[in-house]
Amino acid sequence: MATLTRRGLLASLAALPAGGLLHSRRAAAQTVEVDLNILFALDVSRSMDQDDERLLRDGYVTAFTSPEVLTAIQDGTLGRIACAVVQWSGVHQQRLTVPWTIVGDEASASAFAAAIGASRRTFNLETYITGAIRFGVGELERGRAVATPLFGSLLNVSGDGADTYSHDYLMAERDKAIAAGITINGLPVVTGGSWHSNSRQPILSATLPDYYREHVIGGPGAFMVEAAGYADIGRAVIRKLVQEIASARSLGPIRRG
Repeated sequence: MATLTRRGLLASLAALPAGGLLHSRRAAAQTVEVDLNILFALDVSRSMDQDDERLLRDGYVTAFTSPEVLTAIQDGTLGRIACAVVQWSGVHQQRLTVPWTIVGDEASASAFAAAIGASRRTFNLETYITGAIRFGVGELERGRAVATPLFGSLLNVSGDGADTYSHDYLMAERDKAIAAGITINGLPVVTGGSWHSNSRQPILSATLPDYYREHVIGGPGAFMVEAAGYADIGRAVIRKLVQEIASARSLGPIRRG
């Protein structure tokens, strides 16, 4: 699949027929069955400058216009996944910025990438990972009105720092998500700066990946992929998505009540 220019991506989004981007508020009563529901929770806190935020979005555009990701999706049991994007920052700063989208072919992958590329930063305050997970759990539940996942729901949390407020509350929120059947995977962005300086509590973790491993990720098959700065996001997301789709199949179908 050829990599599209930003203009081409926006054109593909404009040409998408009505209903191509599916959000729970507009979903039909009959949902689509997919291999996975994946919510991407993107840190847009004030530790990022304008260039960092652009590189973050461009990295996800690169991933969803890559042949590796499309092949992984199409090699799944059903050959399609449902995806959405949330931006998060401070306590009351979480917002769905790209609605739930069924991705299963080049056109839908390009449309999802175009929507990410066209989105704009909504917040710029603290690093409240606790709120990102809480909001993400609710959004994944709403996403089930659009798509029913065969292998479960994933919350992908990316960020370049520790939670500003409480590591204990963060782990409690993580554990609630796991109890609800959600797997949280991480994409820590290592920038070489003071990733813990914004936190109001002491941090025992030696590195940001250690912090994500100890406080953020969890659930069956949970893992993380480290990005070496924002310019490395595209590579990291490609590797992460391919592994997530393959790992989900190895866990087997979820049991329904």
